[in-house]
Amino acid sequence: LLPEARGKRAFAAYAQGLAWLKQHTGCKKVIGHIPADNPAALLIARRSGCGVIGVNQKSILRGGQLLDQFIVGKEL
Repeated sequence: LLPEARGKRAFAAYAQGLAWLKQHTGCKKVIGHIPADNPAALLIARRSGCGVIGVNQKSILRGGQLLDQFIVGKEL
């Protein structure tokens, strides 16, 4: 996200996106993968009600290193 879209605006966008999915699709659960080097994204997901349901170890290459990804999910 652009710097001006971080923080409260990012949280609002995430929450609104989940609400839209619930209202306009047959989606029952949302699942995502958040790289371990992105604690801000993990914080937004958790504050929006997503729980960590697992870790995909060494599954994304960043800067020449394999990093873990948190698997997050929320039933809608």
